[in-house]
Amino acid sequence: MRDELTKTLTKHMGLEANVQISDITVASYTDSDRVRELLIYFWSEKNGEEFRALNAQAFRELFGFNRIKSTYFTINFSANGLELSGRGHGHGVGMCQTGARVMAAAGAKFTDILKRYYPHAELHQPAVIAFERKGTPSNP
Repeated sequence: MRDELTKTLTKHMGLEANVQISDITVASYTDSDRVRELLIYFWSEKNGEEFRALNAQAFRELFGFNRIKSTYFTINFSANGLELSGRGHGHGVGMCQTGARVMAAAGAKFTDILKRYYPHAELHQPAVIAFERKGTPSNP
């Protein structure tokens, strides 16, 4: 894992081939406590220690969305490699399909389900616009 990590990140970030990844930390989180951005620390004889920021979604894409299913994770970087612990399979926003299904099976109305997941939203009946077509299309 450590070799794959170094190879993938150095290629993506355009770093020299002989750099070593020395640490990976969380730089920031989203409002829903998902990782927004990571800091990748690396070391080279030429430049010493440096770091670069990497968007968490780009990180997931680099290593595979099937391997890193969500940005809801904690990170532990050690001499053995990188360990991510987390949960989820989504974006961290919107409606949980499983939760909505359970609520519906228990008899909740769609308005109750929407209020649960979007508490500040307001539901409105859309205006219906009626129009009358006058005339017929011309025949060529």
